[in-house]
Amino acid sequence: MYAFTGDGVLAALSFTDGRLLWHHDVLDELHGTRAEYGMAGCPLVVGSLVVIISGAPGGTVVAYEREGG
Repeated sequence: MYAFTGDGVLAALSFTDGRLLWHHDVLDELHGTRAEYGMAGCPLVVGSLVVIISGAPGGTVVAYEREGG
C-alpha cells in the first residue's frame, strides 16, 4: 500500500504487517517547499508505477517504481 503524507513523503508499506518497504522525501528530492496547510493527494498506481502530484519545481507530476521506489 502507498501513502503520500502531509509532509511530502511517499511511502510503500507492507499490506500484511504495515512494515515500511521504502520511502522518498519527495519535496527534498525535487527541491520543493511544504505548503503551510501540508501536502494532499492520493498516490495512483499505474502498472508498475506509483504516480503522485508533488507540486515541486523539480517535477510537478512524478512516478516511482512500485517495487523499489
